Amino acid sequence: MSETKRHEGRSAEELEGVTLLGNQNTTYKYDYTPEVLETFPNKHPEHDYLVTFDAYEFTSLCVTGDTMIDIATDETVNPDGVPIKDLVGTEGYVFCVDPETLQPLARKYSNVRKTRENVPVVKVIMDVLMRDKEHYNQHRTMTIKCTPDHPFLVRRGFKGSEWVKAKDLKPDMRLVASQRHGDCMRYDKPRHRLVAEAIFDEDLMQVHHIDHNHFNNTPDNLANLSNSEHHHLHRSQDYGYDESLDIDTLVALYEMGENFSSLAKKYNCDVSTIESRIGHLVNKRSQQESLQIQCDMKNFERDQEIMELYQKGYLLSEIADYMQIHSTTVSQAIKHRGGAIRESNYARYHRRTLDLPPLNHKVVAVVDAGCEDVYNMEVEDVENYFANEVIVHNCPKTGQPDFAKVVINYVPNEVMVESKSLKIYLFSFRSRGDFHEDCINTICNDLIALMDPKYIEVKGCFAPRGGIAIFPAVSWANPKFDYEDFRKQRMLDLVRDASNRTVRYDM
Repeated sequence: MSETKRHEGRSAEELEGVTLLGNQNTTYKYDYTPEVLETFPNKHPEHDYLVTFDAYEFTSLCVTGDTMIDIATDETVNPDGVPIKDLVGTEGYVFCVDPETLQPLARKYSNVRKTRENVPVVKVIMDVLMRDKEHYNQHRTMTIKCTPDHPFLVRRGFKGSEWVKAKDLKPDMRLVASQRHGDCMRYDKPRHRLVAEAIFDEDLMQVHHIDHNHFNNTPDNLANLSNSEHHHLHRSQDYGYDESLDIDTLVALYEMGENFSSLAKKYNCDVSTIESRIGHLVNKRSQQESLQIQCDMKNFERDQEIMELYQKGYLLSEIADYMQIHSTTVSQAIKHRGGAIRESNYARYHRRTLDLPPLNHKVVAVVDAGCEDVYNMEVEDVENYFANEVIVHNCPKTGQPDFAKVVINYVPNEVMVESKSLKIYLFSFRSRGDFHEDCINTICNDLIALMDPKYIEVKGCFAPRGGIAIFPAVSWANPKFDYEDFRKQRMLDLVRDASNRTVRYDM
């Protein structure tokens, strides 16, 4: 192993002058890549001497304290969410998505904490289409500040997605957004029902807001009631009496698409009872006709929005992508409302002549934003959450600590690891989601394969999360040299010191 190990594709001339100061031709990589490690000859093999590296690793994926997190709360008080810095020390439910299907979910969040102070952050600038009634179809600029490696969920094709780090986002990339309007979000899912699905173990029936505030989705304000119980409560609240078979209410529900059978099921009575009350007041129809009415009522606002966007000049594919539905559904909605479908080539030509803003949360730019304190949180199961209306990852897949100090001690043999390549190699663990013990063993094994040292030990001092700090250590003695007894003694010293260890980051 007397030759310098070279990174694949680089000539001896390029490696000329490699010193402990580092090879300036080496480029930084951010994915786990042991191939980047390089060596140089040990010029003093006659001496047994110890080389120590203290490497400070920052694996956190964090957002700044002013980032608005979409949690289950009273939305009349917190319409845009709650700043993550105000959630420190709290637990609750946060809105997120299934990363495979992009379906919205609510999941429990915990361990909200400040992870670092005064670190470099970037600002992601987005163009956002507003869907609320006061600013319908208006556009505004939205930003989110985070660490450069923080992944965002980016749309790829129809309902596809992938994680892209903030520093790698490009203009016109479309971010997976909440598409919130009223008490609904993506795929027109009611927000209170998503929360209820997460907190109630029993079969979910009707979700009732205890204080009758439809926008107060705090978990202790939601109850799981039967159809009858839910209706009774609202009738009593609205009209001051409890009459489950009020004639006017039954007729109104029937006109909205209910039929005799569904009303009987809703009010836990016989079909004949419903028919005797309103049969002479309504026009009887088949179940299929009732279902069509329900569908038309449910999709009325959606189809109206589709028609308005199409009349402005947006393409069918653009609208489908924005509404999270198939383009065939878009064309059917346009035809159903009397619209004519434009010929494809003309539609695209016409679209290019219009100065129309994008429909989705689209990236405009990513710029440096100085240094700020940053925060993180843990999310059950999916490990993502809505922050400033877009989906971001919360941490590596195992939810590991955000800080680590990696200490490497070794007695060199014929070659030594080049320090800058080691730095680049350790940087690649920033986005590696793995267990602490595996990371430390991986580092040790890679350096053994690289240098064949006489002795090596690697220790990790990981900052505590959830009240537990982890300090894995691994050592190896080359069987060609007499270091086995030394290795055993070193491990005993580590065990003896463990009981007196103080949990600090700078250990």
